[in-house]
Parts: sequence; structure tokens; C-alpha cells
Amino acid sequence: MAPAIRLRSNRRITADGNHNAFTGAAWFNGALYVAFRQGDGHVCDHGHLVVMRSRDEGRHFDVVHVARGQVDTRDADLYVAGNRLYLVGFEAHVGSGMSWTDDGLVWSPWTRYEGTNGWWLWKPRCFQGRHYCAGY
Repeated sequence: MAPAIRLRSNRRITADGNHNAFTGAAWFNGALYVAFRQGDGHVCDHGHLVVMRSRDEGRHFDVVHVARGQVDTRDADLYVAGNRLYLVGFEAHVGSGMSWTDDGLVWSPWTRYEGTNGWWLWKPRCFQGRHYCAGY
């Protein structure tokens, strides 16, 4: 049986009046990264993904990346593969895309995945050098 998870603290990292939702988190190079979709409503024409980094275990966060496709970009997730951190999301009614970084500060441009045919890629992970995820 897996050990119980205990919540040690609960902290708000942004209070900007936007609709912030659909989060992902990952540890990378000793820092905590959190990603979320930001927009002025649950569905809007200008939703984008924000990545924040904490170098002090979640006490303080800085914005390190903002990604946006051509339309409402949503459902942020982060995962590590090798020495690279990936941000993955979905452009509403278009398809999935991603951005990546090797150092946590300099990010690639947002790029749509080729060949997904509108599939919404969900919670990708890397295992033994291969990338896996669910899709719908």
C-alpha cells in the first residue's frame, strides 16, 4: 500500500483577477515549476499558458515563460525528459502543442504537434526514454 500524502502547506501564487486554471507542476534542476492557463474567462479568445518558477521550495515564484498558440491555449502540463523540461497544452479546437527548455529560463517557441489530427494530448510523461500520454 502506498504511503499517505500529507499536505504541508497551501499557498496562493497569484491573485491577479484572471481566470487561472488547469495546472501542471514539475521539479526541474532543483526548482519547482508550476504552469497554468490564464484568461479572462473559462473560454476566451486570448487564453495563454504561464510558467512560474520557485527556487525556494514554493515560497516565492517568478514568471519564466508565457506560451500561446494562435487561439485559446489551455490545459497546461509540465514534465521532465532527460535534461529538458516540457510545457504541453492544447489550442482549443485545433490540436496540442508544446514548448521546452534546457535551463528553465530560455524556452523554445510554442509549436503544434504534427499528426495529432486534433487529438488533445493529456498528461504526457517520459519513461525509459520514450514519451507517453493519453489523448482524446
